[in-house]
Amino acid sequence: RPKYLQRTLFHVKRAKWESGTVFCIVDDKSTDLETLALIRQFEMEGFEVKKLSNEKNSSVSFSLKRGIETLFDAGCEVVTNLDSDAIIRNDFADVMLSLYKTRHKPLSIVSGFNSRNKQRNG
Repeated sequence: RPKYLQRTLFHVKRAKWESGTVFCIVDDKSTDLETLALIRQFEMEGFEVKKLSNEKNSSVSFSLKRGIETLFDAGCEVVTNLDSDAIIRNDFADVMLSLYKTRHKPLSIVSGFNSRNKQRNG
């Protein structure tokens, strides 16, 4: 799904991020050359980008867990997940961090998801 990934990475690049933000892309052993090129070429000026590749095609949950563990091991306090077809607003990080700071309790989870399609408006 390289077209979806390309759109997601575009939105990530144009969004506003706090200094010190670390990005992590986990490739679940893709065989699509366009997808692999998008991952290889993705950089965020002034930010660290970790790129992981699974040894075999595993699962979404395995990749998610691997990415989260990598970021927590790197000292990140707050981690959010974006699927390869996510479209985020420019203020996504500000909104999520604001919710985290106002509702923070040990091991709290803040998730943001908004879907708009023919069946849902919201």
